[in-house]
Amino acid sequence: MQKYSPFLTFLTILLLQGLCHDNILAQSRSFAGLPIMSPSKDSANVDFKYSDDLNHLPEYNRINNIYEKLVAAKGDSRMRKPELNLRDEVRYAASMDYKLIEISLEKKAYDVAVNYGDAAIAFLLAHELIHYYEKHGWRTQYTIANSDLETGKILGSINDKIINEVQADVLGGFLAYSAGFGNFENGGKLINDLYKEYKMKEEIENYPSKNERIKLAERNKEKMTKLSSLYEMAGLLSVIGKYKEAYFYYEHLLNIYQSRELYNNAGLTCMILANSLMNQDSIKFELPGVMDLEFSGDSRSASKYDEINKHINEALNHFETCIIMDKTYLPAYINKSSALIIKAINCEPKIRNITFKTVNHILDGQWEELKIVHPQLDFDKYQDEILVLRSILAYFQNDKTTSINLMTKAADNGSENAKKNLAIINEIPLSNTISDKGITINFDSVTVEKLLLSEKFGPNKTEMDPSKSNIFRVLDKSKENFKFYLHEYKGTQEEFGYDLGFIVSKKSFTNAFLGDLKLGSDKKDVIATLGQPKRALSHINGEILNFNDRIIIITNQEGKVEKLIDFKKIDKP
Repeated sequence: MQKYSPFLTFLTILLLQGLCHDNILAQSRSFAGLPIMSPSKDSANVDFKYSDDLNHLPEYNRINNIYEKLVAAKGDSRMRKPELNLRDEVRYAASMDYKLIEISLEKKAYDVAVNYGDAAIAFLLAHELIHYYEKHGWRTQYTIANSDLETGKILGSINDKIINEVQADVLGGFLAYSAGFGNFENGGKLINDLYKEYKMKEEIENYPSKNERIKLAERNKEKMTKLSSLYEMAGLLSVIGKYKEAYFYYEHLLNIYQSRELYNNAGLTCMILANSLMNQDSIKFELPGVMDLEFSGDSRSASKYDEINKHINEALNHFETCIIMDKTYLPAYINKSSALIIKAINCEPKIRNITFKTVNHILDGQWEELKIVHPQLDFDKYQDEILVLRSILAYFQNDKTTSINLMTKAADNGSENAKKNLAIINEIPLSNTISDKGITINFDSVTVEKLLLSEKFGPNKTEMDPSKSNIFRVLDKSKENFKFYLHEYKGTQEEFGYDLGFIVSKKSFTNAFLGDLKLGSDKKDVIATLGQPKRALSHINGEILNFNDRIIIITNQEGKVEKLIDFKKIDKP
């Protein structure tokens, strides 16, 4: 019977020499994925008694707040959330107990990590959560339960702890990043401090030295940085209409890591891809999460009809997975409604009306039920998207008056999506953004054109699809004010290739651009300078505005500029 199954946390402590008792089943305890010892068969049958927890201390409130953000970012309620405890023990730094379904953080490890802020604590806890969600304890549990069988003995002889620990290092870092704690930069310092506080030797016989573990920690940090860069690049490709390319990125990421955000964004990309295949001979709307949606029910070949439905059904499957993982994840309901509207327009009238009723059920039934059952959720954040959905539904159900009233409310709230849709309903010509000719944005005297024509971004690359025709490269100017992303499409016999570059501002970018505009400027001043955006897309905390397929402005909930992206595509001869 397995009593205690601790795993290494990100950059955490090995089982300590002199502190490992015979009655403890210790499993895969190491820095950077390197096990220090394996459990013995005899110890598996001895009960282990925890010391009293320290959950009454103020420190527990701090780690619990961090822990809740990590669990929310993972967004997988299919599995029971492990209980969190702060322990007055000096054994493992942090651990996952599979029998009790709980994660423990030791007070000594907390005291070390707290010197580096919430990010260090987040990485310690995120590592244990990855062990849990990735089910890394299954083999040991099965081995113990079947130790009298040859199969159990064979499984017990397999050492997959290194793989599990490295995976938990990298994905734990990505989880912490996605929860808003950034990329932890002080791994080496934390290792040194933990070695010192836990009185560990720098050299342990038959195991890598402390310095080697520090190097592995740095390499894991680089892997996590690449994952976060891929995630951002996928979103940028969707914003500028490179939907197939964006989906390569999301597929690549989903093969490594699964979360509600990834499924949601992958579904959103499928949905927009389906929309791009629809005919442009009907009314054009922008649905929440969808850019330039063309509605058409006529002049469509069977193959085009089937292809659109294929992508829409794939999108719906992704959104359903989001909702299964987390029934309170509100963006999935909005995007599912948008996808169903596309599906309805692509269907014959009888099916169309049934699908519209399904959307009404989501908005009038499920959404309102969520408000009653989960009143703590921030529904106001999505009120404009709900208004736009209801307006478009009313329009296609021949209630133009209600459609205009609902869309006007959303437009008055400042939604660029709604402003464009209101002009479409009222048959008012849409104003365009200014020409991109002559627009040059300097990031410390660097332009996107210069970077596209240089080789300074280095040889590091990530191949995004089996054909190896889509390649991603990244240059992170860590001491400057931007990141540079390059997507290279090699081309085929039928299509020319291209290079697509993005310069993405960091928070440290304080320069003015395009006159007096800078990070923190008001959205209305941006529009006064650049005109109406070509495309507008909502995100959880604001809007993404694409101006003439050249400049992207990301705003926060207050309508202030939060990020600036300059991009350009160069076709290959």
